[in-house]
Amino acid sequence: MKHRWGKTGRKDVITSDPLLRQHLRVKDSPFIGVEDWRGPRIALADLPELSHYVQREIQRGGRFEGQRTDEPWTPPLLREKLDALCAAAAGDETQRLAVALRQLRRQVLLCVIARDATGRADLAEVVATMTALAELSLRSGVAAHVRDLATLHGVPVGTNGVPQDLLVVGMGKLGGGELNVSSDIDLIFVYDEDGQTHGISAGRSISNHEFFAHLGRRVIALLNDLTSDGFVFRVDMRLRPNGAAGALAVSNAMLEEYLMAQGREWERFAWLKSRVVSAPVFASVEQFETQRAALDQIVRPFVFRKYLDFGAIAALRELHKLIRTEASRRKGGRDDRSDDVKIGRGGIRELEFVAQTFQIIRGGREQRLRTKSTLQALATLAELDVLPSATCERLATAYVFLRNLEHALQYVDDAQTHAVPTEASALERVARLLGAKGAPAMLAEYRAVQGFVAATFDEVFAEPEARDAEVSLSLGGAPGSADEGTLITDLQASGFLDPAATANRLRSVLESRRMQAAAEPARAGLQRLLRIALRAPVDQSHKTGAFEIGPDEHFARFARLADVIAGRNTYVALLNQFPRAFDRVMRMLAASRWATDYLVRHPILLDELLDERSIEQEPDWPAWSSTVRQQLAEAHDDQEQQMNLLRDAHHAQVFRLLIADLDGRVTVERLADHLSALADSTLTLALEAVWPALPR
Repeated sequence: MKHRWGKTGRKDVITSDPLLRQHLRVKDSPFIGVEDWRGPRIALADLPELSHYVQREIQRGGRFEGQRTDEPWTPPLLREKLDALCAAAAGDETQRLAVALRQLRRQVLLCVIARDATGRADLAEVVATMTALAELSLRSGVAAHVRDLATLHGVPVGTNGVPQDLLVVGMGKLGGGELNVSSDIDLIFVYDEDGQTHGISAGRSISNHEFFAHLGRRVIALLNDLTSDGFVFRVDMRLRPNGAAGALAVSNAMLEEYLMAQGREWERFAWLKSRVVSAPVFASVEQFETQRAALDQIVRPFVFRKYLDFGAIAALRELHKLIRTEASRRKGGRDDRSDDVKIGRGGIRELEFVAQTFQIIRGGREQRLRTKSTLQALATLAELDVLPSATCERLATAYVFLRNLEHALQYVDDAQTHAVPTEASALERVARLLGAKGAPAMLAEYRAVQGFVAATFDEVFAEPEARDAEVSLSLGGAPGSADEGTLITDLQASGFLDPAATANRLRSVLESRRMQAAAEPARAGLQRLLRIALRAPVDQSHKTGAFEIGPDEHFARFARLADVIAGRNTYVALLNQFPRAFDRVMRMLAASRWATDYLVRHPILLDELLDERSIEQEPDWPAWSSTVRQQLAEAHDDQEQQMNLLRDAHHAQVFRLLIADLDGRVTVERLADHLSALADSTLTLALEAVWPALPR
């Protein structure tokens, strides 16, 4: 039976989100082309034939409310409908809420599927609606059950007597405001500080930890339990400290101790999208914000390092391998069984990893990169010229396509699936829900998207290139040992005039305090760089312009830099990950003792070697001042941070001018002009930052 729900939607969707509007209405598709794979959207009457879920809902008496076909579900409308459903349900407050939330979820999902499949909604509306539903469900559930628990045990308070509320932290797509239609929600329960519940007899008072653990279990059951009305959201708590073996709710102090002592690299990527999605119940708005800010002070330095963090590339490369291994295990080792638009090759996860890696690397210095949104992160990466604008544009378009395909797969049966079917009729069903001309056109676009995302991922996460000669040199052993004798012989054969002295310099780096305190990856990475540096006399000339340097002095200069970066894994990772940057460092060290001294004092400048375009461009001082001024403004009157930012920016420009001078790209007169302009601009910016705080 066909169900008459209304007229067919429009083919082109206009969204209020400027980022999504840019990618949903592309004139010249970077892949096959929007007009080449997109077909007319389906009519509402045809939807039950394509979605088993819609068909089941109709058969069980579900109906579609006409007013919801023409406008989206906004948060106020969701609240209004939930209140009405609660009023109509039977039982106490928590029982009525459990029934009402399940009924609301079914109605919302029906409407979302209908609006999206017919072209009335776009990706922005779909993910915003599902995120808003999750937030409303969590806030309503916490409020109802916390009041119920308080009648039994009292209100949890901190040591200062301030009421405590549960901070429900949404992770992943919930935290990013990008929740899909059949996604589970990843949660972590946090509370501000330990204490006891007050306001009830002492015999029934419990610790804050017990109170919030009880509350957490109730909220999970409210959303996750399957009843005759279905469920609200599947809840996944495995991202909490110590995973499934850890406490269900943790205090800020417990979380901070865990992140400092045991926090792993992959958890930084998980916390990148974290966001408090609950609301105050017992605490005032101001008190709740204080508790939320205290949590942010713990998480932010764990996720974002003060300096550029190139160790993130290796960490995410390893995480990706684990994910692929797990995906293969689930498929019985047969990767060809189906395509997975989420964790498969060239899928959503690889695309997100590209954006998140650069967020982790640079977010400590660029606050704009701390966004939770994938599309916003890509736009910012383009603005900052971290990735080419064309690459970010294509990635954003690919993201929209993959997320829409993901939803079409899930609309069929309200199943948490990401596998593209291989059976022809199932594939055609998905293609029609997506709005494709047909399965072949959809698959062709998917392959093009998949190929581009995979190629971009491989470029970013490529393993450091192997240098065959680097393994031929031993790092030596104790003075007088056979290993040291072999090293000295090798050094002599490589052209070192005083191989014993070079061996001593090498030993001093390997035995230094920084080297011994470094983590194993940093030690292994630095040993690799030392091997390559010892091969420099064989691999390259030491003549750079008017400078000429012997191999002994060349390695001595690198040894000074190596000793400085031994305890800073990010710089070791940078030079290993980007061989061209390492080669430029070696050329600079060979060319100038002053450059060596400057780089040893400011190793943060190693990052400047990655951007060939900015190095080779003539400085634009007004543009530079504008960029730095914006960074200073983002520091929010924190003068210490502002001065650090200004010093780093000044050092970077001096370093770029140094490179230009060594490369012979500027005359002495022009170099003097640039240095004067840099001094004037820096002084002006410093006065602008300091002046408001000067006493009048």
